[in-house]
Amino acid sequence: MATLNVDEDGPIPKIKIHVGRAQFARFSFGLWDKSGGTTIKHDVYEKGVNDEFRIVRTRAELAKLDGNKLDGVVWVMAFKGGQQRYKVTVKVTQGDTVLDTWDSAGTFSTMKNLMKIWTIKLV
Repeated sequence: MATLNVDEDGPIPKIKIHVGRAQFARFSFGLWDKSGGTTIKHDVYEKGVNDEFRIVRTRAELAKLDGNKLDGVVWVMAFKGGQQRYKVTVKVTQGDTVLDTWDSAGTFSTMKNLMKIWTIKLV
């Protein structure tokens, strides 16, 4: 599990997802605390559409993130059968600072399920 060191006085962090190799993908990102989870964004990746979004809406919500978990799941699916290639890049940024980059690439035949979990630490 990776740690995201988030500057509590900085801008609200954002997630940007890119799926390459002309594949179809769905993704879901969520925040988890001791009382449960909340979906940040659940969508279909579309080439040419800006798939960048904030992890919270307000600075008050940002101040409560210490110790929370952020998870991301990406399902990459092939348009046709046989061995297919994929490349997924997820960047978590805060302003101009890249907090973490999650890269995955390889081959699959029908569907590939990718997942990553971060612990948020306010600094």
